[in-house]
Amino acid sequence: MYWFVLDTCILKRAFDLQSPDFSLDCFSLVGIFHSESKLGIALDFEEKILGEYRKNLQNNKAYQKWLNAMYFKKTISYQSGKLDEKVKRKLNELDEKVKRKLNELGFHEPSDQVFVAVALHSDKNLVSEDSDYGKGDEVRANSPEKQEVLKYMTESLGLNVMDSIEGLNFIRQLDT
Repeated sequence: MYWFVLDTCILKRAFDLQSPDFSLDCFSLVGIFHSESKLGIALDFEEKILGEYRKNLQNNKAYQKWLNAMYFKKTISYQSGKLDEKVKRKLNELDEKVKRKLNELGFHEPSDQVFVAVALHSDKNLVSEDSDYGKGDEVRANSPEKQEVLKYMTESLGLNVMDSIEGLNFIRQLDT
């Protein structure tokens, strides 16, 4: 099984057919998760990610059916952060050094940081088109500040941060 963390913007672009941000690439990506039994999504024990999904997609029937199908197929995994013996902290929180560095780089939203924490504690695959991750088609995604965040996540943390097209290509190469 290959585990991926899907940022909320991927699901919004996949399931909000009336939005100008609707993306066939995002739609294709979530469709592959529905059809491939070897692919799963990673969520956090505290359900912060699920809460983010609900907040943005609560009335979307297609999203609800997709998520229910993922549960039915048992392709959802719950992950936690590693507990440090010296410092007790909540599950899913980032190591303080990592959190401090992300904050310094301007990646300070707790709702974004939980996606990074879960990716770090699963297979390190994170799919997003949010400019905060240095991904997506917004101009600011390519700003030096956001590219520095992306560089830290990929080079220092070892995350595989992908947009929807990169995610599709990565999944296709898993078959070879």
